Amino acid sequence: MKKLLLFSMLIGALICAVGYAREHDSGEGALQGFYNADPGMSGLVGRAYAYAIFPDVGEGAFIVGGGGGKGFVYQGGKLVGTSKMGYVTFGAQVGGQGYQELIVFANEHAFRNFKDGKLKFHAGVAAVIAEAGAAQKAAFHEGVAVFIRNQKGAMLKAAIGGQGFSYHPIGEKDD
Repeated sequence: MKKLLLFSMLIGALICAVGYAREHDSGEGALQGFYNADPGMSGLVGRAYAYAIFPDVGEGAFIVGGGGGKGFVYQGGKLVGTSKMGYVTFGAQVGGQGYQELIVFANEHAFRNFKDGKLKFHAGVAAVIAEAGAAQKAAFHEGVAVFIRNQKGAMLKAAIGGQGFSYHPIGEKDD
């Protein structure tokens, strides 16, 4: 029982210690990683209305899980804001991992929903693993496509939950 409690506390600490972007250039470096994984990603991002890049998303779980990270938001190739993402999941799951996430907005409506805090991902929205050809297979759901790149760790899960986002324009304090 003590080992289970200790393990649960360790996982809880992992959940609390989610990764945050260290500085703006880590966002650009993460985006370059997506381009390296799939050269077609550059064209997709270039044609997008806007996009958000989360260079360090951390998650951990032991039955109940959660995670989050800080990202950078671009429109027309210009940094326009920052974002925080967080989520909680429930179900059969254990482990911890870090990954990068790229969210591509096809149109103004989808981007406005994101900025207004109305964008929520749920079980019906699937992220595409960034690899060669991923940009060509991009499936936009309500004007949004999501790509991920695994960085470290491992998770086993059959869980449900959703990601929520907050948006902070440049010059506005993000709490």
